[in-house]
Amino acid sequence: MTYRRIVVSIIAAGLIPVVAPSPARAQSAAQQDTFSVDGAGNEDLAGGPRDAAEAQSPSPRLDTFGIEMPAESLTTASLPASRPAAPAVPISRNPYAALGLRAGAFVIYPEILSGIAFDDNVFQGDGSDGGGDVSYRLVPSLRLESDWPRHRFSLEMSSSNEFFSGSASRDIHEADIAASARIDIRERTRVDLSADYALSEDRRASADVSAAAAELPDQHDFGASAQITQRFNRLSVSLRGAIADTTVEDTALVGGGTQTNKDRNYYDLSGTLRGSYEVSPALQPFAEMTVSRRNYDQRTDDNGQRRDSQGYVLAGGAAINLGPILSGEIAGGFLRATFEDPSFRDIGDVFVRASVTWAPTALTTLSASVATGVEETTIVGASGAVRRTLELALRHALRQNIIVSASLTFEREDFKGSPLVEETFATALGIEYRFNRYLAAVLRYGFEDFSDNSNGGGGFTSNSVFVGLNARK
Repeated sequence: MTYRRIVVSIIAAGLIPVVAPSPARAQSAAQQDTFSVDGAGNEDLAGGPRDAAEAQSPSPRLDTFGIEMPAESLTTASLPASRPAAPAVPISRNPYAALGLRAGAFVIYPEILSGIAFDDNVFQGDGSDGGGDVSYRLVPSLRLESDWPRHRFSLEMSSSNEFFSGSASRDIHEADIAASARIDIRERTRVDLSADYALSEDRRASADVSAAAAELPDQHDFGASAQITQRFNRLSVSLRGAIADTTVEDTALVGGGTQTNKDRNYYDLSGTLRGSYEVSPALQPFAEMTVSRRNYDQRTDDNGQRRDSQGYVLAGGAAINLGPILSGEIAGGFLRATFEDPSFRDIGDVFVRASVTWAPTALTTLSASVATGVEETTIVGASGAVRRTLELALRHALRQNIIVSASLTFEREDFKGSPLVEETFATALGIEYRFNRYLAAVLRYGFEDFSDNSNGGGGFTSNSVFVGLNARK
């Protein structure tokens, strides 16, 4: 807990002074909940479309087996975009767009989201131990973008802090920082580099969290990647290497003492080869292959099982670019994971990844994403969990300064080697009223329903409301 608060304090201390003179709207990428706002500072208003590179919803960041991770991974989310960025929208066409602060060849976008929230099930209980509470939320963030004729550099960092009035043990302090760079070596040769860190915590309903936990354990995720892309007329070939490391702190227990989580710590080494062919500016088919090796810090977990594994993903698909109306990527294939412990079943499944954005009008944007992957676990006898996820989102501008949004998420996890099945359904509604370029009022409502079949069936439901101000420069 001390380490977590130190990290969050350092990031927050670096953000708030920058934002204080001209504060701004923010979102923590680490705290993706029903109150989240567009922390990238994207504009999606009538007469002011976002930069084309930011207009499409990013694909989930997945590791070799399809597991979502803060580090850039084996999927093509980090592979070069099939289309160039659109020219900047004239400021006069969007009087509510953030201008940022220019610092030489860089533009800085500071933001702060602050407000009051209420959750009717803070501890995610089934009713017997659930309870509501009011909290204060503070989410500062900072985005830096280069403005160079060649090459590119970007830096994003945010800190999400929530303080509950009657449940201090449930206070949330999360943070993340990510940097990426593109080096244009030659006209048809480029190198992409990335590095990131995320501080988060487990969800209380997770099967890997002890029922006797007094506080949720912190998780530290580090990642780095390097990729080179070469174009040969219409053919492009990319080679990418990545490393990701996950460390989970010990869990503080009710009544004192701790439970070690060292058997959950691991690192992942991976490589991805991808080839694509530009049939037309609107269509770019591709094929990719990813191989990975995952090693745990401990040779065996607390149950004496070896969880080191290796795996691969074979996929093919197409990138679509019909301008601002329709863009995205769809891929399908097969994934497989094998484990060193002979008692574990190998995992093989159909691999699906899709991220598509459709803008039927200048006022409305619809996005959809689908993913299938394998998630790590330390449950006795379970080699992993096959996870299937569906996400839908709608964003509509009633006027240039009035934005309404809605989202729907469904996730199912089927633990292989165990009868456990977990399902999560979540939805959110929101409205944002922008007074000017610098200040907006935000109202959000969220609902979540989590269920599992353990002990004859369990889970929880929760409703949450947030109202606050969003300041940015």
